[in-house]
Amino acid sequence: MNGLFVGMLAGCRTLRDVEALTDEMGDAERDRVPRRIPDTTLYELVPRLDVEQLRRKLHQQVRALWRAKSFEPQDLPCGVLSIDGKGIGALSHDAE
Repeated sequence: MNGLFVGMLAGCRTLRDVEALTDEMGDAERDRVPRRIPDTTLYELVPRLDVEQLRRKLHQQVRALWRAKSFEPQDLPCGVLSIDGKGIGALSHDAE
């Protein structure tokens, strides 16, 4: 599932793009996505995933990035994460 999230956050538009991204990853990224993920595997996996499970995983990753201070202000007065133009949340406090 990490490969799917990496592809989503990298702006991949198709599962084939996610496959190409996971194939081209360097050594630094291999600890989270150890190998190339074929697009057919993702095609079979995605319909089986529970929406709540995906939401929890995304929330977990955002919290981890927030705690690691990986988010940097981009000329906005508040901390907002947006994926594909949809607002995910405003973090104006310490995420717990």
